[in-house]
Amino acid sequence: YKLMLVLLIPTLLLMAIALKFIRDDETNSSRMNRSLQRGYLSNEVGKVYTNLIQERTASIISLEAKNEAQIQQLKTAKKETDDTIISLRRQIEAADDQLEETQMREIFPHDLDPLDKLSKERELIADRLINAKDIISFYSDLENYLLNAMNVIIRKERDGAYTRSLISKLLLLKSIDAAGEEEIS
Repeated sequence: YKLMLVLLIPTLLLMAIALKFIRDDETNSSRMNRSLQRGYLSNEVGKVYTNLIQERTASIISLEAKNEAQIQQLKTAKKETDDTIISLRRQIEAADDQLEETQMREIFPHDLDPLDKLSKERELIADRLINAKDIISFYSDLENYLLNAMNVIIRKERDGAYTRSLISKLLLLKSIDAAGEEEIS
């Protein structure tokens, strides 16, 4: 019995240590998956944001459009925006499995409802029932919604290098927006 006890105690201790390492690996793996999903989300948000800026510019130009090329530019911008919104929706569905619902609610507090208003605004633009100032205001609201989503994603990230990368992406998006506003002026 003594020999069995002498062998059993170290064996149990080794099993406890092994279980701790396995649990730590699962925790790290889960954390990495959440970071990866936030990264994918930030990428898709950035694409939609950039396309909205291009669509905003094309919409304003289309108000004074005198040739088919300018009208085609708006059609192309709308299609690219729609494609990236579809991609963002797919990424949100994929992220739902990895991220907690409260995190998703914090990133997108109104789901994508603000983006759903896009078609109504596009009709006003197509019928020329809206002015440039209102177009800028509408698209700015959408862009701010997406920037807020990026800010939440950044706040949720715990990896320092990855956070700096996300902040760089956010600053780049803001500079693209500033360049787009200058182009409109």
